[in-house]
Amino acid sequence: METVIVSFIGRKETALMLGKSSTKSDVEIHHYIDKGKNLTIVNPIGYPDKLYPLFVALNISDLTLIEINELNKELGETIIACDFLKKKGMFLVDVSKQHLMDSIKNMINTTNLQNWEFIVINEKSDYSKLKEKLMALETEKSNYTKITIDHVFNVKGVGVVVLGVLHGGEISSRENITLYPDKKEIQIKSIQENDIDLRDIKAKARVGLSLKNCTAEELSRNSVLSGKNLEVKSELKGKLNKSSFFKEELKSGNQITLISGLQEISCIYEEDNSEIKIKCIKPFTITEEKIILVRKDSGSMRIIGEFILN
Repeated sequence: METVIVSFIGRKETALMLGKSSTKSDVEIHHYIDKGKNLTIVNPIGYPDKLYPLFVALNISDLTLIEINELNKELGETIIACDFLKKKGMFLVDVSKQHLMDSIKNMINTTNLQNWEFIVINEKSDYSKLKEKLMALETEKSNYTKITIDHVFNVKGVGVVVLGVLHGGEISSRENITLYPDKKEIQIKSIQENDIDLRDIKAKARVGLSLKNCTAEELSRNSVLSGKNLEVKSELKGKLNKSSFFKEELKSGNQITLISGLQEISCIYEEDNSEIKIKCIKPFTITEEKIILVRKDSGSMRIIGEFILN
């Protein structure tokens, strides 16, 4: 079943208009199935208290939908995150909030969001039209087999079960795949999509996998499953494309956090003349995902900027 994944930044009441709620943690997953297509909505309900859920939602989605309710710091932070990630997306505006559109256009006129469409909701039937529009989108796929994991469970009688997204390639039951960053070979025992057992499945899809030769403790959102040989590092060298809104001065020894895909790793920032080093507390798996540096305890803007590897 073809799947379109949309990150939705907005009210739960609106998310429920787009799909039925299922898995819930710091992100809430909603599903809507029609005519053989699956629309998956990822709503980061743990944001803005924590920044990480926002990036979880953004990094597993094909498109981002931002609901405009008021002009505040969280909206600005979301726009900055989408700009660094170069997300495709739309703004969702209730007809009663149309007066905010000009202000939003001024906020985004120098960002990658300047060409985002504004969808005005006037009545309940407009949500049906919006869902049709979202389901018609083309999905973005990795050029190799890659699965990111967003939830891990121990299920009695089954063993280790994970929920995640197959971003590229194809997987089959009883297939061996490599778990990163451990570089450990594990087996996919079985595959489910929308609670239906499958022998194999192609990207892009949201999947439930039963896994063998690993424990739940070995798996987390820092895990990546792939058939490709991926590089793992604990020290990164490169340059920083710093946000103009991050006003703090970074110094050697500062503790920061790296977010890439669903990986969230504490790091130490080091700068020696023009060279910047990021020393990771845990191993980091290098994929095609952008590397974003954040400072969780910042009093104002938490997003530092994009780190570009040498």
